Amino acid sequence: MVNLDDLKKYCRGKWFSLSDDAEKIYAAIKKRNGCCPCRVNDVMCPCPDHLEELELNRRCKCGLFVANTYDPFPSLLKKFPDLFDIGGYFISCGYDKGWKDIVEEALEKIQKLNKKLDECDIIKIIQIKEKFGGLRIYTNIYNDDAELILKDAERKAKYTCECCGSHNNVTSKGSWIKTYCEKCHQKLQSL
Repeated sequence: MVNLDDLKKYCRGKWFSLSDDAEKIYAAIKKRNGCCPCRVNDVMCPCPDHLEELELNRRCKCGLFVANTYDPFPSLLKKFPDLFDIGGYFISCGYDKGWKDIVEEALEKIQKLNKKLDECDIIKIIQIKEKFGGLRIYTNIYNDDAELILKDAERKAKYTCECCGSHNNVTSKGSWIKTYCEKCHQKLQSL
């Protein structure tokens, strides 16, 4: 049976964490011999559907896991509506608030670049995420000028703490590779 410390370790470095009610919910899991309290059948916790539920509802069905509070997509969509209008595609954004300014600067440059392009060459953003401790921004088409803008943003993110935006003592390390300053790395390890 999974214990509460294992669940804390499971959340480490991910885009979700244990809820404030985790201890109460874990007590229900213990009563059910490790099975998820929100399932009729005996399904061990964490249940197979928890990630999908987190993506859809920002919390799993039993409330043990909750999505972290920072979700950049709504504000980016409001600020750059033309960059994300790609007709039916699912757009995802997954990075922490320390990279907010870097991403927004890159998107402003892409938006200016789009004004110079023909309609059929307009660049749209498909995905923005952290991967292996680095920033990745994916577009619908390749463009040399856009590629330079995106590579510059990725370079800047290498030296910026994804969590707090600091430029002091920033490294990429950990079992889940994250680009954090020393203070944020220590905070992550203490969770």
